[in-house]
Amino acid sequence: MNNSITDSVNSRCGLDAIKSETYFTAFADIIKETLLEHDSVALPGFGTFTTSKSDEKVITDPLSGKHQLVPPSINVVFVPSLKLAKTVKQ
Repeated sequence: MNNSITDSVNSRCGLDAIKSETYFTAFADIIKETLLEHDSVALPGFGTFTTSKSDEKVITDPLSGKHQLVPPSINVVFVPSLKLAKTVKQ
């Protein structure tokens, strides 16, 4: 866990380190569990976490010319909210 983030949350919310670590862990667990169910997690003003499935495909190694099968995978995608994106661009 990034100490500067937990320290900032501790000072802004008046929490001790153990309590905030518990909250951060629970928050991360909820996001993981929701994404494992292939649902999205929207945080208003921040962004949305979703999953994206890529199908299996055959690629050709440019050096050897051999074909390889790349298995399907599920990736986590984060899309920032418009508000967050505009704020960062300024």
